[in-house]
Amino acid sequence: MVNWEDIHPNFTEELRKEWEEKGFNKEKCKGWIIIGLKPADSGYAFWLQDFKNLNPDWVFSYGYDQNLKGEYQKYLSKKWLRSELS
Repeated sequence: MVNWEDIHPNFTEELRKEWEEKGFNKEKCKGWIIIGLKPADSGYAFWLQDFKNLNPDWVFSYGYDQNLKGEYQKYLSKKWLRSELS
């Protein structure tokens, strides 16, 4: 087991597993945490990386703003609505 508390003190075993289940290793996760994401933001990091094709450097330099967060919230709403209709 790898301890991720050196990335952020709020990392728990459960949060580490969430990041790993989304394909992030400790170093990739650290890149997202350094730019301001929280340990509970694995879903947001996954969406930024896999759906928007963005990396931490780009988000930090050009796009870490309310527009991306707003887009993510819309994505979550649509995803939730589709699951309710299924």
